[in-house]
Amino acid sequence: MSKDKKLTPVQIWDFNIIPEEIFRQLKKGDFYDYNEKDLERLYALGQFIGQDQTNFIYALVNKEKKIKGVLWLAVDLVTLHLWITLLIIDKEYQKYKANMQELYQFIKGIQKQYGLKKIRALVRAPRTFEKLFGAKKSKSILMEVE
Repeated sequence: MSKDKKLTPVQIWDFNIIPEEIFRQLKKGDFYDYNEKDLERLYALGQFIGQDQTNFIYALVNKEKKIKGVLWLAVDLVTLHLWITLLIIDKEYQKYKANMQELYQFIKGIQKQYGLKKIRALVRAPRTFEKLFGAKKSKSILMEVE
């Protein structure tokens, strides 16, 4: 992978340093239906989310120290699972498979450090996760109440 396209996770404690254009890459199909009010709420609550010690928030920065993504991990204290709550990578960096593989190893390191049982994520592209990380579909079923 070109060093120019490498992303490095840097822990942060507030969403306010993440540029809005990163969050604007979320689409309705990505399980989110963000509008301006939702984005304002995310920024308003971001400092509280970051201060919760069961949450890990990382800015994904390039070699110029510009933020090109965000990773939000959360620990479920009941099941002892590490959830990938949010992962957004700027489109120009998504096609670099090494970024995803390095992020996966980074997340595995957190899982191991805290003795967590599994890593879980809500995904739209399960085959990509199966191919890149050897992930498998969960026996659990996501249910929604509107």
